[in-house]
Amino acid sequence: MNNDVAIFLDLDNVVIGATEVNLTFDVNLLLNHVKRFTNGRVVLRYAYGEWRQHDNIPRALATAGFELQSAVRLGQASKNLVDMQLVVDAMETLVDGHNFSTYVVVTGDRDFVPLVSALRKRGKQVIGIGLRHTTSQSLVDLCDRYFYYDDLVKTVQQEQVDKIGRWVQAAADELLPERERVSASLFKEKMRALSQGELDKMPQVRESFRKLLEQYPQFVQVELDGSTLYVSRPQTTPSPPLALPAVASTPSAAPSPTPKPAKPAKPERKASEAELRQWLRQSLDELGQGKKHIRASLLKERLQALNHGHFNETQYGVANFRAFLEKFDDLLVVELQGSTLFVSRRPDETEAAAELHEQYRHSLKKRGLRVVPAPQRLQILKETIFLLQAEGTVLWKTVVDSIAEKYSQNETLPISKGQIHDTLRIARRAEIINPLNGSKSLANDPLQLQLQSSKLFQDAVMLCDATYLQELKLVFGELDLNEAALALYDSKGHERYLKVVLNQIAN
Repeated sequence: MNNDVAIFLDLDNVVIGATEVNLTFDVNLLLNHVKRFTNGRVVLRYAYGEWRQHDNIPRALATAGFELQSAVRLGQASKNLVDMQLVVDAMETLVDGHNFSTYVVVTGDRDFVPLVSALRKRGKQVIGIGLRHTTSQSLVDLCDRYFYYDDLVKTVQQEQVDKIGRWVQAAADELLPERERVSASLFKEKMRALSQGELDKMPQVRESFRKLLEQYPQFVQVELDGSTLYVSRPQTTPSPPLALPAVASTPSAAPSPTPKPAKPAKPERKASEAELRQWLRQSLDELGQGKKHIRASLLKERLQALNHGHFNETQYGVANFRAFLEKFDDLLVVELQGSTLFVSRRPDETEAAAELHEQYRHSLKKRGLRVVPAPQRLQILKETIFLLQAEGTVLWKTVVDSIAEKYSQNETLPISKGQIHDTLRIARRAEIINPLNGSKSLANDPLQLQLQSSKLFQDAVMLCDATYLQELKLVFGELDLNEAALALYDSKGHERYLKVVLNQIAN
């Protein structure tokens, strides 16, 4: 049976989308996943975009066998012509005599929904791949299978972490059953042999072998003795650090000076239980799409990102991450499979049984309007208005970078780039700001204030809330304002205010 595959790549959508979330687009990662999933022969590879904007991407694509369909961008109309060229080329394959069984459309753009529909009507399997934050839900729903590039990157990274962990454990089992310690160079050679050379291809190894080993304290510990790094089994009680010998020109060296006391570490921000529960639900939603079980390590990584890098389970009176998860047994189930810890959502904690305000949030997220926590959302709005008032016109990416940098070290109000992107999207939908180019990938779009008012901030907040409520009314009809207040502000105290907003919508 024919299992030939055709790939059509919307370069601008994927590369710019990856840049917005600090990912590097790797076409080989994408190709390898397509080959593994389809188990087919990738015969046709087309990519579309304006190559001058993407540095070394054209060389990587050409090396990977893609035919580059270039276009010089003269405005939004030219962008549409590029999309039309992709659609025309895909449809021509249906009559050119080569029968492809699978089409891979690498984009998140909803403009390609008719193409996907036409291919499926002709009995073709259609696979979509795109960035989570730029992908249209209607495109996801229509494809036979849709993969998020963000998740592919995380999966590869986790696979590398797991592989290295197995090599570390195996090397320790072989080298340290009787010996107290071995040199790190010998340990590395043993890991090279166990990995059959694959170890040296890992980026983590190229950075620092010591830092790599320190990520696996359950298997080994490292210590510096003189100028030599040694590897040993982890001790049950921590030993004092070895003192480095003083450098002297005579055998009777003077004692080393007493080291200065280290500066106290910056205190970690401890999230509230309400925040933790919200983050756990959000992480389970995002990581659990199409999966029954989620690696606990991935869940922890997501919690650290949501808490601006300050999540630490020991803050909550537990010894390890498993004990932390078990404190939330009403939300999730923890299960050890072999040596890997997995987490799944508790069966009764489903969307159907979710509280109404959670359903409101989930519905807004599906409509492209993820609700950022109110303190961060309002501050981002205020900073955006101030910046656009001062500068007149500013690139979307500049707004994001400027606010993120300003709040990168703020312990009381941490703000992530993802939260800024989400807030700008609601501001755009509420017609508070206006991207001048109107392109689908907004990073390099100039922004200007569209709202003119003597009370800019107050009116901007109300317009955003009105937009949220209008979207919810389209789905739910009559709204419970107590639950809407919980969805938007985590507090029922905003019910009367939202009633005023609803009345203004009605008028």
